Amino acid sequence: MGVPNTVSLRSILIPYYYRWKVGAAYFQDDYKLLRNLTLNFGIRWQYNSPRSEKFNRQATVDLANPVEVIDNNNNLRSVTYNYLYSGYNGRSRYLEPNHTRNLEPRFGFAWSPRIPGWRRSFVVRGGYGISHPASTGRGRDPIPDFGAGSSGSFTYARFQSGTTPARSQAVNPLYLIAIGRNPPVATSERNILAIPSDGKICLNCAGTRDSRLPAAAAVVEFAQDSKSPYTQSWNLTMQTELPWHTVLSMSYLGNKGTHLYSPLVGINSADREEFADLLDQGIDPNEVVEDPFGRKDAMGNPLKVTRSSLLRPIPTLGDINIAGITNSTSIYHAGTASLDRRFSRGFYFRVNYTWAKSIDTASDGSTSSSSLYLWGNTRIQDPTDLKANRSVSNYDTRHRLTGSVNFQIPFGRGRLLWNRPGKIGGLLVNNWNVSAIGTVSSGTPFSVYLGDANGIPGGITGNERIRPDVVTGVPLINPRWSKNVANDIPYFNPEAFARPLFGHTGNAARTLDYARNPWRQTLNASVLRDVYPFENRRRYFQMRAEAFNVLNHTTFMSTANETYSLFGTGVPVSRTGVRLDGPVPYLWGLGSASFPLGTRNQILAQYYNQNFGKMWRDRNGPGRTMQFALRFYF
Repeated sequence: MGVPNTVSLRSILIPYYYRWKVGAAYFQDDYKLLRNLTLNFGIRWQYNSPRSEKFNRQATVDLANPVEVIDNNNNLRSVTYNYLYSGYNGRSRYLEPNHTRNLEPRFGFAWSPRIPGWRRSFVVRGGYGISHPASTGRGRDPIPDFGAGSSGSFTYARFQSGTTPARSQAVNPLYLIAIGRNPPVATSERNILAIPSDGKICLNCAGTRDSRLPAAAAVVEFAQDSKSPYTQSWNLTMQTELPWHTVLSMSYLGNKGTHLYSPLVGINSADREEFADLLDQGIDPNEVVEDPFGRKDAMGNPLKVTRSSLLRPIPTLGDINIAGITNSTSIYHAGTASLDRRFSRGFYFRVNYTWAKSIDTASDGSTSSSSLYLWGNTRIQDPTDLKANRSVSNYDTRHRLTGSVNFQIPFGRGRLLWNRPGKIGGLLVNNWNVSAIGTVSSGTPFSVYLGDANGIPGGITGNERIRPDVVTGVPLINPRWSKNVANDIPYFNPEAFARPLFGHTGNAARTLDYARNPWRQTLNASVLRDVYPFENRRRYFQMRAEAFNVLNHTTFMSTANETYSLFGTGVPVSRTGVRLDGPVPYLWGLGSASFPLGTRNQILAQYYNQNFGKMWRDRNGPGRTMQFALRFYF
């Protein structure tokens, strides 16, 4: 009991104590200009601090001040950089600028005009305001991830008959790992938590990477010229009373985001022309060669590097990402109409329809690799042209219809019918209530990636993804798809896309407005009954029966990590080999053996992603779920 099959431990687990400070002050006043017109004015000061760490265990690379690496003969070998801990040598405890002048003016009004011939109330409301979003949702990953590259990682497999007993790394290593009794433990190197007095750690200054630092691919610098992100919101609502205790509302809402956080932006990819020259010469850019700078790995062995890494602007470092760039924007428009019946005579309902459109250049500015593209994170095709990323938001939902109802069964004590059922009848009909809520909404837009770099260095690293071209006149939704084969063939049509010319990016938008996931339909309902067995009616039981997705509708969803790329990463592209640009043939279910060796179709079939555009069966929304409960109120 409690013995795990497998355990994977990092060599070190560091406790991080992240802190954010939030403060606000506001002034607001209402002014009744006329008997039927009220104005509202206000101003708010909002403070949202960047992330800090209790013990300053966070740092940024100082790219502005390179460090020269000198060999034993006093010759310049290479150039590297320092990691600067926050909070040391007079530095801020924050890795990003701390904005303290966030003022947010607000304005609103409520007007009740008299409309000739309309005796019921009519109200017009509107408002405008500026707000600054908090920075707490931008990621939980440590930056940098100290100790990520240290030695001593440990994997444990449960002992099985006929095998060598597994070594244990637990509180008592002589016994099996058991959760709660003999838990696994992580080892660590003593210097991991040691911060130098000046708060600096040099990358490869001694020829060997400091074990406190992550691998070069994780180098991150925080932008020091970022602005304070803010949004402007405005709305206008007209509301009137109708017969039968109902209210009709119609609204327009708008929201504009400015200086929003962009995703991590890479700045140290290999030179594109030199990269293409290697391919033209038949040289594999990923070929491993001796490091010309004489660096060593964490174990002191000579370092091996790829040819492409030597073509970087800073060849002694790997990928360098800039975090905290605030050059993204967004715009949102929506129109809503709703009809509400106030609860009267045991009956309430609400129906709401929303038409909306959201456009942005980045749907997420997260710094956490663990949440990349978790339904929102933005992929960039060209880090130098963020405006080309402008498209409908990853989460854009154009249509949404929602209805809810709550009514009391009209039989029993205090109800409209049979309100004196007697003792026996009351046991059957008293205090029954039924409620339901249903939603019908359009799907979110689809994103498509080429999958390989197409001869563009950095094209598939970090947040960068090369996109294909869109073929004009070909439907984006696969005409072969139907619900009978919903999880077996692609929902999105691979023939609607084409490979760009070698070394070129595609013209497909970041998200495809007219290629969306299927509509979603959900209906949830509940039936409950209150039972009063005590004279004191404040104490009673409630029996509940609830069902989610009552109609058992299937919700089809594409899966970001498996279905968005047309090809794998190893497509052999070059300027002199077989030309692979042009429309993508329908390769679903076909392998490379289906075509003559060495032909374009044979190469494409070999690397084609058979999961592209599919609705995975195990990723469909949950089916009907029912639950029963008994509650006691006192």
